[in-house]
Amino acid sequence: MARLRVRIELNRGGVGVPLHKLASVVGQSRRFFHMLSEDVHVDQSKGEWLGFDFDNESLNFTAEFVGPVTQEQVDAFHSAFDGSTSLRRSTIAQFASIAEAIGEDELIGFGLYHKDQTEEPAEWRCLSRRDALRISEEMQVLMGASEVDRESHLPAIANSSGVARIFA
Repeated sequence: MARLRVRIELNRGGVGVPLHKLASVVGQSRRFFHMLSEDVHVDQSKGEWLGFDFDNESLNFTAEFVGPVTQEQVDAFHSAFDGSTSLRRSTIAQFASIAEAIGEDELIGFGLYHKDQTEEPAEWRCLSRRDALRISEEMQVLMGASEVDRESHLPAIANSSGVARIFA
């Protein structure tokens, strides 16, 4: 069975996170993972999202869906971060809401595990407050142009080259 895992990191190397920020990032990420799982047809009634591998630094942990998933579902889930997977617009809006509680100078890293047995993510994507605002603006334009919840693609966010140096 394939493993669906994503590493989440906020303020890598920092010392602590205000509780309101921690609760917001985790809660909004949880909602996004549920919605994205629905979009790639993961049967969430047969499993649940759990947190693992917590670090002692800031907010650093791995979220994993513990339940049956296919490699195709895992690939589609990860491809959403590249804008390759069709998503409901509400899922994209939820992704942008993850950054609501962070500051202008902060990044949320999403580490994508491509192999089931690897201990470190193979690729990183990050979300900044500026990215979230741009995504929200693009969603408003799309919503004004057509139906509210048609499928679309997640706009590009920072990719692995520079981000890997920050989060790896």
